[in-house]
Amino acid sequence: MRLEIICENKTGIARKLLEILESYDLNLYAVEANSNGIIHVHFPELEFERFKSLMPEIRKLDHVLDVKSVKNMPLEAEHNALNTLPDPVFFIDLKGRVTRTNEAALTLINISKNEIENVILNQWVHGFSFIKWFDDLKGVNKTVRVQIDGIHYLAEILPIYITENLDTKTLSGGIVLLKSSSRLKKQINILQSDQIEQSKNKPAKAIMTGFETIRSQSSAIKRTLLQAKKIAQLEAPILIMGEVGTGRRRIAKACHDASERKNNNFTSISCTTLEKKSLNETLFGCEQKNIISIFEKNNFGTVYLDEIAELNNEMQIGLFNFLNTGTLNNNTNKKLNVRVICSNKKSLVKLMKAGKFRQDLLFKINTCSLTIPPLRKSKEDILILAKYFLQQYSDKQGETEYTLSKKSIDKLISYDWPGNVKELKNIIFQAVSMVDNTTELRPEMLNLPSDILAPKTNIETFSDTLEEATKKFQADLIRQLYPVYPSTRKLAKKLGVSHTAIANKLKEYGIDKN
Repeated sequence: MRLEIICENKTGIARKLLEILESYDLNLYAVEANSNGIIHVHFPELEFERFKSLMPEIRKLDHVLDVKSVKNMPLEAEHNALNTLPDPVFFIDLKGRVTRTNEAALTLINISKNEIENVILNQWVHGFSFIKWFDDLKGVNKTVRVQIDGIHYLAEILPIYITENLDTKTLSGGIVLLKSSSRLKKQINILQSDQIEQSKNKPAKAIMTGFETIRSQSSAIKRTLLQAKKIAQLEAPILIMGEVGTGRRRIAKACHDASERKNNNFTSISCTTLEKKSLNETLFGCEQKNIISIFEKNNFGTVYLDEIAELNNEMQIGLFNFLNTGTLNNNTNKKLNVRVICSNKKSLVKLMKAGKFRQDLLFKINTCSLTIPPLRKSKEDILILAKYFLQQYSDKQGETEYTLSKKSIDKLISYDWPGNVKELKNIIFQAVSMVDNTTELRPEMLNLPSDILAPKTNIETFSDTLEEATKKFQADLIRQLYPVYPSTRKLAKKLGVSHTAIANKLKEYGIDKN
């Protein structure tokens, strides 16, 4: 129960009011008073008869003008209004420490209220110094771009003043309001009804290149990136080791973009998707068919060869000779200048010991090597990447900003991600494309392979034959793995069957990559 007592601004009224409430043995939840003579009190609900006797007693107090029941205390209403806001809001003191937030802010950084209060906001929000703002700018309104987990937000930073008297105001802190790009786009779209004007006024998105495109908080990934930045400046071949979906091509492209060759071509070849004859012609050319070698096409640029172990012995010799001499097919009159970056998911050392990969070629391409840890060993990146993919999808939609529930976050973090970053991206995009009438992704919307690999069978209602149950399991398994291994050859290799068998299964079950 909440009461509003309007009274003359006289000393002692609050004390007398509290004495009356104490005589009713009431446990006060809150008391609020302002300089205008309005007092609010919050206490447990009273039986009607007790309430009828309490109200006249309060009204009899000297200088009390009116008493009435209200739905909210002033600070309660303010708190509820703050939590209704969809945009994150942080209150900070003069030392940049968080004193208060709304629910949107807590959700954004995935932390509890107790964990964030009295902690410096710059621990999460980067790109602007709040303490310097207080010291140098004396609390002038500011609009800046900041980053949280590598994602950009527009921050409006406003000062908060306390009025000591009619002539004096004291700066006591500030309020920080954040808006994501997708929220801003939505508001701009509503404001601009004319679609032509929309396209004219749409801000150009900065194109990121090189290592700027890679998002990570993992110490393991950061070490790999630091090493990659150093060797990117060199001219030697690079060998990148990592599981499927860890971003080997992205690292290779970042190395190219950070090198002196950045203004020249970068071309990637998947050695698993081409037939051996076609792969050989692509790499080294064919005069009879007038096919120009990929190395010749990319002279002064970079060629990235994914799954290098797929090259047969003849092609391995050809690549070794090219790396040694810079020439193709013994044509010494035409020397090429191409940087070669190779990658493989399996250990080339083991393949070499098994006689499946040439030692001389391994030593040649392993001059500079990088190993990308799998996502399961850099769990701190899962939420950052998931939020990034959600923002990408929100930006494409232009009007909807998607979020993850707490249980969805827990589900993502607890999963092992055999398909790594690529699988995470596919799962997020698949979930968003299937949602309806909601912007929050719940756990059941995240269709992880683990959900179908160990199905719980209800014995009482189970009616399938063994053949029917097997087909259902096969269909679910292939449906989950196909986006991670997006070709019949890759998927067939993963499952240990022929690509023809996989093609038939895809057709039988009506499965595509989407």
